[in-house]
Amino acid sequence: MDTDGSRTIDKSETLKFWSQNFPKLNTNELFDQVDKNNDGCIQVNEWMEFWAIVLNSGYSEEEISSEVINN
Repeated sequence: MDTDGSRTIDKSETLKFWSQNFPKLNTNELFDQVDKNNDGCIQVNEWMEFWAIVLNSGYSEEEISSEVINN
């Protein structure tokens, strides 16, 4: 998702990423859940904290890797 290599994800990047799959809904939900400091960018630490929560909710590292790498 970090198309510009800034080590942050902004809403324009997520809108492009999900261009055909409900981009506005997916972007808004992602930022509501992950952008904890509400600065409009998802920092590396916020991104990693999100995936730690996913891991702790019962998904395996393999399932998570498959989602992150294949998308």
